[in-house]
Amino acid sequence: MSNAQLFLFYFLQLAACLCFSQAQWKSASIIDNNEDVYKVFRFYTNTTDDLHFVLMLQNAAAKLNLNFWTEIVRTNSPVDVMIPEKSVPYIEKLCQMNNIMYEIIIENVHKLIQEKKAMAEKRKIFSRTFKDFVGSKRPLYDHSDYQSYNKMCRFMEALESAYPENAKVLTLGKTRNGKPIYMIKIAENLNASGKKGFWINAGIHAREWASSSTAIIENCFFLGLIWYIVPLLNVDGYEFTRRNTHPDVRLWRKNRSPAECLNNGQCCRGVDLNRNFNFNFGGQGSSTDPCDETFQGPFAFSEPESRAVRDFVLAHKNHLGAFIDLHTYSQIWIHPYGHRPDTYPADVDDLFIWNTLQSRKRS
Repeated sequence: MSNAQLFLFYFLQLAACLCFSQAQWKSASIIDNNEDVYKVFRFYTNTTDDLHFVLMLQNAAAKLNLNFWTEIVRTNSPVDVMIPEKSVPYIEKLCQMNNIMYEIIIENVHKLIQEKKAMAEKRKIFSRTFKDFVGSKRPLYDHSDYQSYNKMCRFMEALESAYPENAKVLTLGKTRNGKPIYMIKIAENLNASGKKGFWINAGIHAREWASSSTAIIENCFFLGLIWYIVPLLNVDGYEFTRRNTHPDVRLWRKNRSPAECLNNGQCCRGVDLNRNFNFNFGGQGSSTDPCDETFQGPFAFSEPESRAVRDFVLAHKNHLGAFIDLHTYSQIWIHPYGHRPDTYPADVDDLFIWNTLQSRKRS
């Protein structure tokens, strides 16, 4: 470690002692007020030194209450981080001393969330009016706002009722809080044998609402396939993010597993379900700190949500031909393997072709 890195490390430790926030481990009682201001910094990683700087910030994320919105992948890939106002002077000073390029892309996250909620309330008025004039017996899903899990379930049940030969609602498993995780099976003929399965799940990160709203209305043209769609995997976390507009609630990422306590008495709850699978468990991009948003859990498959996915996939491993996990924000397609750059599976050429086709569609 260079002298500059050592200085940065000790500076971060000092800042963490002064700025440590208990928001993560007191999140159940966070009050929705306008006093807590959060900004979003976009760091530009033009060099390896820039990249190391952002990685050191990530190592102190739990102590400084930094919320990383994008993954740290490689140089020349901007990294967006939500930072509480009281930590901003320390971060700006560090950027100045280390010649780090950055810009503030959101001045007040809480205010922006509240504005988006107010806009959604206005859209609801039109949605109710529109429904009054729609004379269709087809199941309707209200996209004027992000819906509760109960409404997602009712929509899936309505599809099953309207198309009993093509749709079946199944229970994948249960969450930490005992809520059922529902999935819907869609096919031209539900009882057909020898058909390949196509899996889509969404909502593994609680704050990524748009992924669930996308999955639940996925246009599954049968194409001779059997589709398995789990619109919301992290049910407990998602419902928690709907409680109020405070950034520490609305942007909660993990599930709602019971608190894990550190030796210093700090207790934080929740596991990043996307880091809880038994592939490269504990590797790059995950944390052993329960207060970190990428906390991997005490051991692989410690969480019932990840175990539910594992058990279904293993039971259907000779039948499933594709697996897609929907996320939001980063605007990227990631194919295996995603745990580190330049690591590829045997069928990487097929994946490159697929990525190219999808990129052309987007453009």
